[in-house]
Amino acid sequence: MKNFYLAILSFLLFNNCSFNTNSKFWTDDNIKKKEFEKKLLEINAKSKNIISLSFDEFKIYVEEYVKKEKYPDISKWLKK
Repeated sequence: MKNFYLAILSFLLFNNCSFNTNSKFWTDDNIKKKEFEKKLLEINAKSKNIISLSFDEFKIYVEEYVKKEKYPDISKWLKK
């Protein structure tokens, strides 16, 4: 009977655990994401004068710009 109660207790404990990394309970990714968004806001404020951006800031600015814009996929043309 003891084993039965132990099994039910362990089932209830492990049933509530979340190993999903997209879960809001995993705060490391959320903290990094918030820091990145804060840095991105600063970069966007400075982006009016691109010369004032450092190389790393410019790289982040270009990567985020490419994510937002729709560009054609030329890889299918390169395979021909």
